[in-house]
Amino acid sequence: MLAEYRRRATAGLKLYGLQEARTEFLSDSDNIVFRVDTGTERFALRLQKPGRLDQGQILVELEWLRRLRQDQGLEVPEPVAGRDGRLLQEVHLAGEEVYPCALFRWVEGECRELALEANEVAQVGALIARLHEHAALFTRHLRPNRRSYVGDPESWIDRPGTGAEAAYDGAELALLADVARWVCRQIPALDKGAESFGLIHSDLHPWNLLVHNGQVRAIDFYDCGWGYHLHDMAIFLVNLNICDRPDFPALQSLFLKAYAQVRPLPPDTGKHLDVFVARATLQLLKWILEWPRPDVLPFGQGYLKTGVGQLRRLRL
Repeated sequence: MLAEYRRRATAGLKLYGLQEARTEFLSDSDNIVFRVDTGTERFALRLQKPGRLDQGQILVELEWLRRLRQDQGLEVPEPVAGRDGRLLQEVHLAGEEVYPCALFRWVEGECRELALEANEVAQVGALIARLHEHAALFTRHLRPNRRSYVGDPESWIDRPGTGAEAAYDGAELALLADVARWVCRQIPALDKGAESFGLIHSDLHPWNLLVHNGQVRAIDFYDCGWGYHLHDMAIFLVNLNICDRPDFPALQSLFLKAYAQVRPLPPDTGKHLDVFVARATLQLLKWILEWPRPDVLPFGQGYLKTGVGQLRRLRL
């Protein structure tokens, strides 16, 4: 399989005139990602597996990243045009499906995972606010063509799956179903005005954040789409608290304060944030349960119980 990926990567790099560059395989999920080194520059090459997003949807992400770099000076993965001047390329190999291909300038930094410190958490709050502020201007004349990924909270109500049934007892499954019903009642009724809804990153957990020279940077905008600003915030907060940090309440306050210093908090944040935290928790639990081997995730098995405890406290 890796040999096939490398063959596609080589074909993709030719579209940028970089076929002589060294490559290192990084990941395989919805996308196949390679690090690319020319000796003087470093890039990330992303090959999207067929069938996920169409060209128009991918171009929204690439153009937003280009504008974030140009307008805001943010250190985000800046897309690089191919030899033909287009940001989005296609890898065509005989007898195979087409793989949409994008090349990004490498973003330097260390992934701190769950060890983000207070000043870094505050930076994330300000960064998310800047993303939302810029997106509101960037999308003024765009029609929404891609939704942010929010999981499937409805599945917890009547089809939690064999993994969940093996991991949880009857009382826990009942709690998860109750939380899912609450989420499904509350969120569809919320307003979608520009102050609370727009283009968001949608996957800004600590593993998509890098710290370089004390500055926090965001990467992996692939899941970006139209959604509630509170969803972006909840994804970060839920993942930050995977291990039930004793300092989490203080960190959450710092995060919200830093956001508000850049952009007003979404209306009724105090009232609605918990429901988005609940949805993000359900999403994370489902993701862990569907991972091929949850035991290899450093937090996987433990969070299956921690997350339920957090949801129980939310519903008290």
